[in-house]
Amino acid sequence: MSFRERPEYAQWRNNIAEIFGERCLLCGHTGNIHIHHILPVEKYPELAFDNNNGVPLCGNCHATVTGNEMDYVDRLRELQRTALGQSPVKPPSIEELRNAA
Repeated sequence: MSFRERPEYAQWRNNIAEIFGERCLLCGHTGNIHIHHILPVEKYPELAFDNNNGVPLCGNCHATVTGNEMDYVDRLRELQRTALGQSPVKPPSIEELRNAA
């Protein structure tokens, strides 16, 4: 049975669609929606069915991101937080970094 034929995969896809809706988080398009793993399954198999590791993307955005996942991780995480109404993660200030050192 291939990865995408597993019942856990279907459930994960449904969960992501339910959480975020059927709209591309990158461009807002509502057609041809794919559910994309933010961190690739090949490198992070333990996150394959983690609802925090998925976002809806249209076919065009999915094609752009696929193969370049690591370049999009921060942007997709930010879009996830925004879609869920969570505050964006603020990078530490210089003062906070100095105090931590």
